[in-house]
Amino acid sequence: MECPYCNAENRDGVRFCNNCGKPLDPAAARGGTTVTSRSLTPGSRLQGGRYVIKKILGEGGMGAALLATDLRLDGKSVVIKELISDNTDPAKLQEDVRNFKREVATLAHLDHPLIPNVTDHFQEGPRYFMVQEYVEGENLEERMDRVNQPMKEREALG
Repeated sequence: MECPYCNAENRDGVRFCNNCGKPLDPAAARGGTTVTSRSLTPGSRLQGGRYVIKKILGEGGMGAALLATDLRLDGKSVVIKELISDNTDPAKLQEDVRNFKREVATLAHLDHPLIPNVTDHFQEGPRYFMVQEYVEGENLEERMDRVNQPMKEREALG
């Protein structure tokens, strides 16, 4: 079984990846079933084949972050953020979509060297996506886990 996060091969039946330690079935690890990016596995394509998913970078309460290749931009790596809502109430789901669209609009208007630019956003069926530049390297959460102590503000921002 291939890990959706790091693409490492694992024995069938194991619950966690032997390479990165993340759950091989994120929905089961949370104790329930939900719509996740599990249907977007490495090799999946979006926007008529423009974006090819490389791997899942992470999943949170309201979405997933996917590393992808933008074939229209000569294979440049991008991050695709997908809105994932557990709300079955149509009014609450609409509110989640409004908030996601507001986040896209806000980020698209920001121009700061420490914030990746929004390069695209789109909807496919009931799913909403935002595309941002990919910044290679360690993210803040990984850094905090590795250092295991509070960081100075200047270090966190720079």
